[in-house]
Amino acid sequence: MAMLLSKDSLDAALWAVGGTLAASDAVLDGNVSRAFCAVRPSGHHPTRTRGMAFCIFNNVAALAGCPTSRVPPNAVNYAAAFSW
Repeated sequence: MAMLLSKDSLDAALWAVGGTLAASDAVLDGNVSRAFCAVRPSGHHPTRTRGMAFCIFNNVAALAGCPTSRVPPNAVNYAAAFSW
């Protein structure tokens, strides 16, 4: 699958993945009780080493790859990711 980029693609992708990670931090730090991230690009196309389509980063994988050592036991009851 070809990767489609514009001059602002990297900025958009960094805002999307950064917003996802910031939302996770806010929940884990107790600043909010839940978070919802509606980000574009959604980040569901890339592999671990390659961006595809409009997606440079896989936002869900970036979030899942965060260190879990800072998550207290039973701090997170559930998580869901939807992409369409």
